[in-house]
Amino acid sequence: MNGISHRRLTLFTLGFGFYHAALGIVHFAGYQRPIPAAISIALYLVAIGWATGHGPGLALPLEAVIFALLTAVAVPILGIYAIGDVADSGNLTWFTVGIGLLMAVLAVRRQKKIAWAGTIIMSVEMLIWSEVEFLISGEIIGPVMLVVGALGLSWALNSSQRASEEFLSRALVVDGDRQALSAARAESRLRMREILDSALPLLKLIEQKRGKLTASGSRELLIAEAGIRDRIRAPGLQTKALVEAVLRARKKGLEVSLMDDGDMNLLQAGEKSKIIKKLVKSLDSLSNGKVVIRSVAGEAWTVTLLAASPGPEAPDVFLRL
Repeated sequence: MNGISHRRLTLFTLGFGFYHAALGIVHFAGYQRPIPAAISIALYLVAIGWATGHGPGLALPLEAVIFALLTAVAVPILGIYAIGDVADSGNLTWFTVGIGLLMAVLAVRRQKKIAWAGTIIMSVEMLIWSEVEFLISGEIIGPVMLVVGALGLSWALNSSQRASEEFLSRALVVDGDRQALSAARAESRLRMREILDSALPLLKLIEQKRGKLTASGSRELLIAEAGIRDRIRAPGLQTKALVEAVLRARKKGLEVSLMDDGDMNLLQAGEKSKIIKKLVKSLDSLSNGKVVIRSVAGEAWTVTLLAASPGPEAPDVFLRL
């Protein structure tokens, strides 16, 4: 419920609750014992005001719940004692519907068991006092129907809240997925822009030379092209230290391939740094042959490094990090 509807409902309930207390005050002279009557009215006003006016939200503090239950027990006893031997009790038994309303408020505020307990206790007290007359007059129907109606309202409010929470949860998931997709697309566009920017100087060089490159120029061009390929195929392995180590290895004549089949970006910074350092150390120790560095997913290790020299011999280096 928003703030306005909660305030209106509170004022309506308080007005209805105070109306029953007003009946006791208006007919106060009809009580045989005024002091118990005054105490019962005061207890009821405090209980209904506390239970109805507490906010925000539907939850009530334990003190308010206990006070409301004690009120449901004490007010009928005080009211009955105050009536005494008066033949026509009439509006002097205002507290039957009043307590029913108080218990209805507790039911709406998710205190169903307490609400039924208070209603039953009050009904038993009135039955003991007036015997079958309380049943014949139908006064028991009012409090029970108030509690039943309040339970229905409580169910509707809970159902509405669950539906709202479910909708909000789904909306947050959809929004999160949309933002993640947008971020991934933005990152992909940025990476492609960086790759294109790095490729432009190479294309301009080829254009200037009209394709007539020296052996050293062709070698540098191939190394640069391999670096661009790394950025496309292995974005998770593009750390400064590893990129520089791969460049040094290629300049020494090694054939280096990088592949990112896992998600290196999920690693903690410290763990990723340790793996990169070991890869750099291994690359720097090699002088020829072919090296394949691949990140993997779904394995006990994160990255493999395979280095092999020409010939049928076993690999020079095989690491699982």
